[in-house]
Parts: sequence; C-alpha cells; structure tokens
Amino acid sequence: MQHHFKNVIFQRIAKGSTVGNQVKLNDVLANGKTESALLEALQKQFKGDTIKLKSYQ
Repeated sequence: MQHHFKNVIFQRIAKGSTVGNQVKLNDVLANGKTESALLEALQKQFKGDTIKLKSYQ
C-alpha cells in the first residue's frame, strides 16, 4: 500500500563525500508506512547517495 510521507527532512551525502546537505521534501510517496519504506523510496530517488533521516510525518 502506497503512503505519502509529509515534511520529510534528511541528510543527503553524495557518493565519495563526507559532508552532506540537509534536504526537505514536502511529500514523498513510498510503498508502505514504515521508516524503511521511506528510506527505500529516497534511496531510489537519489541513487548512490547516503540518506540519513532526520524527521518526517
């Protein structure tokens, strides 16, 4: 079941970098309501980048 996560804030660290940028997305569509589903959706969108979740609703 698809779920919309609102106000997603995460750290995006580009491949080969040690410093990341904080990113805020108002709406992320994921294939479930779990944090791992949200992480999977973000990793698909930003291929190769490390994603560290900060907060979401």
